[in-house]
Amino acid sequence: MKRSPYVNRKEQQLPNTPIRGWFLEAILDLDTIQPGLAGKLLRASDERRQVAAAFLTAPRSQARSRAQQAALLATSRHHAILEEAYGSVPDGLRGALRRSGPQPFGARYYRYLHAILSAEARPEMTRFVREASALNPTALRIARTLPPELRSAKIVANIPSIPQARDLAELFRLFVDHGLSEDAMVAALQSCTSWRHIKSFARRWSLKLPLPSHPVPKSKTYRPIQTALELRSMGRRFSNCMVNYLTEALDERSCFAIAERGKASAVVHLRSSESGWMLDDLYGPENEPPHPSLEQEVEAYLGLYGIDREHPRYRHRKWRSLRRMIDIRGAIIIE
Repeated sequence: MKRSPYVNRKEQQLPNTPIRGWFLEAILDLDTIQPGLAGKLLRASDERRQVAAAFLTAPRSQARSRAQQAALLATSRHHAILEEAYGSVPDGLRGALRRSGPQPFGARYYRYLHAILSAEARPEMTRFVREASALNPTALRIARTLPPELRSAKIVANIPSIPQARDLAELFRLFVDHGLSEDAMVAALQSCTSWRHIKSFARRWSLKLPLPSHPVPKSKTYRPIQTALELRSMGRRFSNCMVNYLTEALDERSCFAIAERGKASAVVHLRSSESGWMLDDLYGPENEPPHPSLEQEVEAYLGLYGIDREHPRYRHRKWRSLRRMIDIRGAIIIE
């Protein structure tokens, strides 16, 4: 028996992969006109299935009769089918369809692929489509969600969903706006091999950030903490969780300073309120109470700049010892 001109030996040896949805209905309908067509497509390679799906969803193809569609899919090669569907076959389209898996998608996917590979306006998207090892509608949406600098096949492959892509895009822009090196960050993200590694990148690079300006100037006793790295370092020194307040500090809802007089030292935690900055509390090493004289000196110094303690309910600490022993988050107030 003579082999069909478009079916090669690799395609004949592929295991059957189930097809569902609109594509299955479409080829079963065409099979009534061209018997055997559905079986050939069910046994065909991923590329052949995707080429057929791209053809059937194209407006140019839909203008043809069902008999013409069936005949073309039964006898024509991949390039000819795509040319009939779109009028042109840009470089990389067949490869992109081959890497789109066995299950056909909706019409928008194929039109978008063709548009990306035909246009010159977004070269980073074209590069992504040509380099990605696997393609699907979600991968395209993730790439489109990211800033152009991050539309890399290596980076997109590690992002599992659109919301996580949005988070990375927003964080990347914030890091750039705060002075971190764009090129260095792109290189670091290119080396990641999973979403867990990208989260680790976010933690590491957040420590390079400068903190917003402190509301109180430096003095002999009082030293503002000015960088995220210093926030972590002082947290380790005082055995508390100051670094967990990094996002609050970046959002200017909290800020910290170190107060030192002789051998006495303490962390000063200021909180933002509707009326301005307020003193949350002072914390000695391991969240022990600071030396009373140091606490009084800091309160007096902050008072010069209109900063008082928070509401009096925080000053009466009948259960202060219990709070400090059971609150593993350290400086976080239990309300």
